[in-house]
Amino acid sequence: MGTFALVGRVAEATRSERMTAVNFHNQAASEIKEIYHWYASRDAKAALVLNDAIEEATQRIANDPLSHEVETKGFHWVRVRKFPYRLIYEIVDERRVLILAVAHTSRKPRYWKDRN
Repeated sequence: MGTFALVGRVAEATRSERMTAVNFHNQAASEIKEIYHWYASRDAKAALVLNDAIEEATQRIANDPLSHEVETKGFHWVRVRKFPYRLIYEIVDERRVLILAVAHTSRKPRYWKDRN
């Protein structure tokens, strides 16, 4: 999948007969773009690896949204492998998940808590 393929689209995965749609909050999509551009300006290969890592993390959420760590009541997170970021999300209902933030692991804790 190409760069920014996740931004502005829905990722879906089959789990039994259930589909979980993963959507990005507008601000989370902006964060992905900003992070991608930061890496791309330093190392194009790293930016592509980041894109793949975010895609893989999103797929893990889609496959089993309840299996990931709980950030705080109602919010979960999954680590973006190889990068210092977490995807913070909430389960909207049994078929939909909303990624609220792409949060750096060492900066601004819970800055995203009022998004929804």
